[in-house]
Amino acid sequence: MRTSPADVLFRCDGGTALGLGHVKRCIALAAALRANHECKAHFVGEFDPPAATAIAAAGFPQSSLRQEDEAVALAKLAKAFSARAVVFDIRTDLDPKALRMMRGEGVGIVTLDDGSPRRLAADLAILPPTREALAMTWPDFKGEALIGWAWTVLATPPPAASAAQDGTARLLVSMGGSDPKDLTRRAARLLLRLDRRAKPFFVVGAACHVAEAVRADLAALWPGAEIVFKPPSLAPLIARADLALVAYGVTAQELAAAGVPALYLAISEDHQRSAESLAATGAGAMLGRADQLSDQEICDAVASLIADPAKRRQMSVAGRKAIDGGGAQRVAARIASLLDQR
Repeated sequence: MRTSPADVLFRCDGGTALGLGHVKRCIALAAALRANHECKAHFVGEFDPPAATAIAAAGFPQSSLRQEDEAVALAKLAKAFSARAVVFDIRTDLDPKALRMMRGEGVGIVTLDDGSPRRLAADLAILPPTREALAMTWPDFKGEALIGWAWTVLATPPPAASAAQDGTARLLVSMGGSDPKDLTRRAARLLLRLDRRAKPFFVVGAACHVAEAVRADLAALWPGAEIVFKPPSLAPLIARADLALVAYGVTAQELAAAGVPALYLAISEDHQRSAESLAATGAGAMLGRADQLSDQEICDAVASLIADPAKRRQMSVAGRKAIDGGGAQRVAARIASLLDQR
């Protein structure tokens, strides 16, 4: 295998099933390492075309792990690229032994948002401050745990949001890069009950496998409404929003950093726990599991927040206080320090 050296391997996946959040925040972290610490990065994982395109557009090389044993393939790639560290942002069943073996050979190990036993094999374990994370025990852990919103790696730190000039609340609806639960079309239907109390604009993500059908249905339900199709970045859209209805994920964190109050829908228990933690800062409100909420409950929550500008202002201040957008630079600096030790 002929390769160019890489200081850091990024192990993540992205596509229709998983979405693009893991890939995009790894791109942001790799970009911070490249810009501020002159580190070379290489991406390793299972990447559907939208994810592969995003990585290539950011200027990073990539290798596929399809149909390979994950532990064996990673060990080979770490040696082939002479990697000094591996960043893991995964949801696979990779055994912690694989991380310990690489660490034993002098490779630094970083885990992002991973509460599994893999964190115990890391030099740097980075976690959001959920109740579960704060209550974790760390038996035989030899690394450093970085737990808090200050370490949040945003895909794209957005600019501060601007206020609407016409008095109409501009409502951003974004259900993730893949929207596996078809929440965008559901939101479009239930928001018809608001009787023009809001001006929604919709995002159809790059990894949505029925993107064209979703766009057609949105146009039929909301003639004249803005439908943003597969945007490369949500930053300019977030900057135009007065509030948002989103599936919890990286977008929720970007909204908080921009000071945009948001209502969160969860599609899994894991996302629900993280959403509850962010909501506890005051940046937004956790509505619950999407599959356990009625359309009317969601609609009522949106209407209530639209009618309460004072509450929206409080959320805006709380969001910017909780997440300042500098997480990628902080984590990159810690990784660079780890590389120096290696």
